[in-house]
Amino acid sequence: MLRCVYWVRVSAEFQCRACGHASPLNYLDLDGSVCCARCGLDQAFAASSWREALEHAHAVADLAGSAEGRHPSAWLSIGSENPFKDVTSAAHHQSGFAVERGMQVPQSMVLTTALAEPQCEGCGVPLAFQRLGPELRSSCPRCSQTRSYRLPPNAQSFAPGLVGVMTEEHRTDQAITRVADDREKPGAIALTCPTCGGGLQVAAGERVVTCEYCRKSSRIPEKTLFRLGGASPTPEPWWLAFEGPSKTRRLLERDPALPADLGTVSADIQAVQSPKKKKLTPLDLALVVMLPLFCLLVAGALDYFVLQELGLVIPL
Repeated sequence: MLRCVYWVRVSAEFQCRACGHASPLNYLDLDGSVCCARCGLDQAFAASSWREALEHAHAVADLAGSAEGRHPSAWLSIGSENPFKDVTSAAHHQSGFAVERGMQVPQSMVLTTALAEPQCEGCGVPLAFQRLGPELRSSCPRCSQTRSYRLPPNAQSFAPGLVGVMTEEHRTDQAITRVADDREKPGAIALTCPTCGGGLQVAAGERVVTCEYCRKSSRIPEKTLFRLGGASPTPEPWWLAFEGPSKTRRLLERDPALPADLGTVSADIQAVQSPKKKKLTPLDLALVVMLPLFCLLVAGALDYFVLQELGLVIPL
């Protein structure tokens, strides 16, 4: 079982630069490009878009639904400043451009985040999870169905608190269908079973297909779905798991002397460190030792002359 991990349900879409339509982002696509599910254009996608979106999702998961959120402090209250305390769902909108590798990349992403626990599709009961490194394994306590999901290798460089993702595209317990151009129908594609190589018949809207020859199931890649035609693509819900305090919480739990408006803070507020102590040089050490000795000698000499003037004998 996972402890101190909280889930949020998300749905995302972006605006295609070719056809201008909104295209769904139904998984965590961190390779620097996205494919439009309407026109099929593979286009550059700003990595900073995901950083901002995942930061927003982490903030909702950590702070939404209550004044103090998931990680209340024993000595500091953030209830009066928590922007998510009265919401259970929030949308994050992006627009404009981001500069990456010296080039301007458009940002046009909408991410909707809601507090929700993943449930079994068949039974409708909350799933149990086991964490195995970058992989999460889900199990249904009622029907015992299990599945495995893996984070992209670079996911935590985008969001350090991200520990899991749950969507069909990230499953590791299921093979991916093979895709090839259909020689008999130019422009069309043929799907084959990754186990036996047999042809697959796919119904409209189907994401997982079972081979009628070997009875093995395989998953259709997200970027292949648009080539199969069918209904207009729409965003599908998927889930993200986070642990630990969000960046927004760290900004709220700041020094009261710092700016109160989160919108004016462009970077993480760093803790103020005390000035480093200066290292003593040999000259400093000599002064520390010799100065007191010199003072003692001067005081002794003055006492001696005073006693001599008074005619007093100094016992040795």
